[in-house]
Order: sequence, then C-alpha cells, then structure tokens
Amino acid sequence: MEISTSRFQEIVIGIDMSGYKDVLGSYIKEAETGKFWLSAMNELKNRGVEDILFCSADSLNGFSQAIIAVYPQTIVQRCIMHQIRNSTRYVSDKANKEFMRELERVYQAVTLEMAEHNLEKVEEGKINTQAVSNHGERIGQN
Repeated sequence: MEISTSRFQEIVIGIDMSGYKDVLGSYIKEAETGKFWLSAMNELKNRGVEDILFCSADSLNGFSQAIIAVYPQTIVQRCIMHQIRNSTRYVSDKANKEFMRELERVYQAVTLEMAEHNLEKVEEGKINTQAVSNHGERIGQN
C-alpha cells in the first residue's frame, strides 16, 4: 500500500535596510491556509523580526490577512513575476514572446512616466501581438 500526501515548502526571505538577504524561515506544510501563515508570522515575530516594511508574494490564501495581523504597517503586494505570468494567460502562444518583450519595457522603465507610456502602448495594441485584456477581449491586432 502506498500513501501519498501533498506537502508544500515555503521559504521566507528577508532583506534588511542595508540590502543583505537572509533566510528567515523554511516551512513544510500540508496546505496554503491563513492559519498556517498566521502561525509562521507569529513565529518570526517571536524570533525577533520586529517589523516588515514591504512584502511581495503570490496570491496565497490568507497570507495578506496573516501578515497584516502580526505586522499591521506592512505593505503587501502581489509579486511582479506572478502578475506577469498571470498576464500571459490571455496572450496566444505565438504572440507571447513579443508581448513579454514589450511588457519588460514597462517594468524596466527608468521613470514612472516612461513606464506609463510603455504600458499605454501595450494596452493600445501598438505592439505586434495578438494581445488580449484580462477579460479575454482583444486589445491589439497586427
């Protein structure tokens, strides 16, 4: 008889005000739950993590609520890589490479104005792709 259980591993990495990275915790869990993340955040607090300025994560169930409960001043943002990956669900495989190249110009812009300008180009379909909006509607044509 073979018994299999799904387990997930999460690693919490922190960057201090001097720019140094540190692994704050490594967790193996059965499921993505708010209860788990609340426990993990309380453990970090008890081990000496005084404050978290900014947090970037994917859309884990209950994560935002758990971190805010323990560190109420934290700014929680969805990870940019997860946002980009989510965006590509609405682009044909054929057009994906070009779409990613244009989207990269948005995220690598030096100024907010340039990022907004590049995003407008993507949204207006001025790129050579068959891009679609997050509602599945076509926003650009060749």
